[in-house]
Amino acid sequence: MAPRKSTSTLSSQQFPLEFQADDDDAWYAIRLLLHGKTLIIKYERFSADYDDVFKAAEFMNLDDVESFGWRFRKVSLQLQDNECNKVVGRMTICASHAFAEDDLCFYDAIVEKVQHKEHQF
Repeated sequence: MAPRKSTSTLSSQQFPLEFQADDDDAWYAIRLLLHGKTLIIKYERFSADYDDVFKAAEFMNLDDVESFGWRFRKVSLQLQDNECNKVVGRMTICASHAFAEDDLCFYDAIVEKVQHKEHQF
């Protein structure tokens, strides 16, 4: 997704789901609104300009619906500094990547190897 400016004052507790966006495959915290046969995806901290709208008629078959469903999940839990010993090889994690100062995206990743080092802040 294009870099977004945060405009929402809603708390993370109001966004218990994540959605994998089409344009960058990153995961974003979302809220869902249903208006008739139209589903609106509202992204946490982003203006309505970034909402995604899906109409039931756009889904041609059950495969389309199932594929769409796989793009939703519960919000990923953040690993705390004192929990890094829980990370093991081949573990799936949600990792962040900063493309720019105001463009932080989250992606699923598989840990290839763990290197134990003291934290530096």
